[in-house]
Amino acid sequence: MTVSDPGQVPRLIGVALAYLPAVWLIIAVTVLVLGWVPRPAAALAWVVVAYCAVVTLFADSFDLPGWTQRASPFAHTPRVPLDDLAVTPLLVIALLAAALVAAGYAGLRRRDIGS
Repeated sequence: MTVSDPGQVPRLIGVALAYLPAVWLIIAVTVLVLGWVPRPAAALAWVVVAYCAVVTLFADSFDLPGWTQRASPFAHTPRVPLDDLAVTPLLVIALLAAALVAAGYAGLRRRDIGS
């Protein structure tokens, strides 16, 4: 809106959607934890969110090792529009998220809820 070019809106929506699989992976970790260890699930879910936020925002400032950055799904997300869109990492993250959701659902199914 500030550049008076409404044609940028669809492009920026596409850029934002590139981060969607990483968000799905965080949600999938929450589903997995909720399915298998429900008591600390909320705390563990927030730990994952906080970890990703701290690593994404402050990894260089804190001089964290490379493995800490690579543990965040946002490190594997292409930085569009600065870089070209790479579909392979997004598919891998999305497939990993689907597998974790399935595992979390299996954990929920093993519990005797509502019977």
